[in-house]
Amino acid sequence: MEKGTAARIERLKKNGIRLTVQREVILNALLAKSSEHPSAEDLYEEARQKCPGIGRATVYRTLRLFHRLGLVRRLQLMDGSFRYEINDDPHAHFICLGCGRVFELEASPVVELSPSQRRDFQIIGASLKLFGFCPQCCAQEQKVPSFDPPGAQVVAEQG
Repeated sequence: MEKGTAARIERLKKNGIRLTVQREVILNALLAKSSEHPSAEDLYEEARQKCPGIGRATVYRTLRLFHRLGLVRRLQLMDGSFRYEINDDPHAHFICLGCGRVFELEASPVVELSPSQRRDFQIIGASLKLFGFCPQCCAQEQKVPSFDPPGAQVVAEQG
């Protein structure tokens, strides 16, 4: 992905996509709020401030288009919802299960692969998501709720 607005606009043009007023407003909202990892609804509310007639469906379609073209990254949360960002630098995410905030961590999502795996796969990206409770949520709760990560198998005790 490229840095800055001009490079992203050029990417749209190279793909034969017009930069409409609505797309520009959404792109600017993404650039302004990227560090907050906004949801589509957050971006819709932000875009409506600059373009009151913009529709919710336009925002969702535009975000799908921007993601498909590699202009934005989409981060899927455990509830199935998505958050968006424009940070092009390698980093990991910490997702708080208490408040839902997303934090960027200066960690590289590196995975060591064996020589046969490197030969057999063409890797184009990686993503590292850590789940837990942020300091503010931990301070508010005396006891952090238990959590079964996705894919964890619960085995019934016998006996």
